[in-house]
Amino acid sequence: KLDESNFEKGNSKHRKVDLILSYEKPKDIFVSLTRKQRYLKKLPKLSVGEKIRIENIRFAISTANISKESIEDIDGIVKILKAYPKIKISIEGHVCCGDEEEYISKIPHPENLSLSTERAKKIYNIFIRKGINANRLSYKGYGFTRPLEYPENSIAIKKENRRIELKVIKR
Repeated sequence: KLDESNFEKGNSKHRKVDLILSYEKPKDIFVSLTRKQRYLKKLPKLSVGEKIRIENIRFAISTANISKESIEDIDGIVKILKAYPKIKISIEGHVCCGDEEEYISKIPHPENLSLSTERAKKIYNIFIRKGINANRLSYKGYGFTRPLEYPENSIAIKKENRRIELKVIKR
């Protein structure tokens, strides 16, 4: 009952809404991965803008040819992308063996830019052939502007700089 002598006070007592919220934690999606592919489980947990490096992708020097053992990781990524159909990624290609000027200026040498783009496009095309919709994918090459380690004073470092990274664009 409203107290009409103090209408405003009485009226405010009766202006309320009770909200009852229910939250159900989304269930984890199970994706069957090999031991070698398990690091890829991070991919669906990444935020927009975060990256993951494909650890076991190997390119022959100065080509976009990948080794046969690289296919296992590519297949793992395809499984994850199929299980999480809302994720959109950018495939980023990188090369090794650039010069100091390219590294410092961050302006890719045309040959390195072409090779890194070709490598990223190669992975892009493989994903499409394996059933991932092209509108979920993009690719870009960076030449030798973003090496993991510089200077490259060992073969192992050069091998690591020849890489592909996946950047989450949308979740």
